[in-house]
Amino acid sequence: MQGIRIIRCSLSRFLIIARIHLSLSPFEPAHFANPTVERPLSSKFSIGFSSFSTSSHETPTTPKNLKEPEECCSDNDDNDSDMDKDDDDDVDVRGLNLSDDGLIQDAKTIVNMLQESSDNRVEMKNKIEQCGVKVSQELVLEVLSRVRNDWEAAFTFFLWAGRQPGYAHSVREYHSMISILGKMRKFDTAWALIDEMRGVKTGVSLVTPQTLLIMIRKYCAVHDVGRAINTFYAYKKFKFDKGIEDFQSLLSALCRYKNVQDAEHLMYCNKAVFPPNTKSFNIVLNGWCNLIGSPREAERVWREMSKRGFDMMLCHMQVCCLAIRRQVVFIEF
Repeated sequence: MQGIRIIRCSLSRFLIIARIHLSLSPFEPAHFANPTVERPLSSKFSIGFSSFSTSSHETPTTPKNLKEPEECCSDNDDNDSDMDKDDDDDVDVRGLNLSDDGLIQDAKTIVNMLQESSDNRVEMKNKIEQCGVKVSQELVLEVLSRVRNDWEAAFTFFLWAGRQPGYAHSVREYHSMISILGKMRKFDTAWALIDEMRGVKTGVSLVTPQTLLIMIRKYCAVHDVGRAINTFYAYKKFKFDKGIEDFQSLLSALCRYKNVQDAEHLMYCNKAVFPPNTKSFNIVLNGWCNLIGSPREAERVWREMSKRGFDMMLCHMQVCCLAIRRQVVFIEF
């Protein structure tokens, strides 16, 4: 393509960020022969608590009441290589930088109880029932943050805290617990919490678009693209409007966990509803370039962008030029 030079250098580790000015002009999206698009959720979608594998694209079934961890559904416990990246999502599970010494001590007390009884869930439950600690939002967030890698301990504590007089979980506590469950692939249990958040009993729903985005990211982390897409379509079930920014959040989640080809196909297949713009292309381009590390695919996407009539002078964009296999690919104008 005119205006593009590819320079390869033998460097082990090197990263060049080229800032290039672009502007989006009207364009006609291309067609993909075999788009990777899962069917949307049916109008009868219901949040599920039954067991299902991450390879299935079926919608969860009607939930049962939340149970203690030892009675919960048995989701796949296998670890995934990309799950390490999920630590970035722990922003949903962080504490509040406590300054109250009494609160800090209470958190330590509960965490110690949970850890000491990690092999005996009945004993764990009995201990926290008798701890005499006053529950607050700050305490719940802090404890969840400290035990976020032990979903059973976190969930046991979460259920106990929710039953304490004078306290009710807010959106943030629910998000923290859902994030922990999703990270450990306890998706059925996470959906049961979301169903609880819908406020069937209280009439007030705590579910937000961020709630569903957490689930989308967790599905993407285990490469369950079908359910990530279905969760995006569930926005309508929760009476949320799906805008271009929500769609781009889905693309970002897919690319973040190396489902870049699926993200690119999805972008083109939804061209009528969410016309691809500069940001959408940037997400896919960054996925190929920085996350997959494929200069060839990155160049292909870049050529497609140029062919569609982007103005190279006005709109700001970052193009990655990265080291891969001891080579640096530098896209220059």
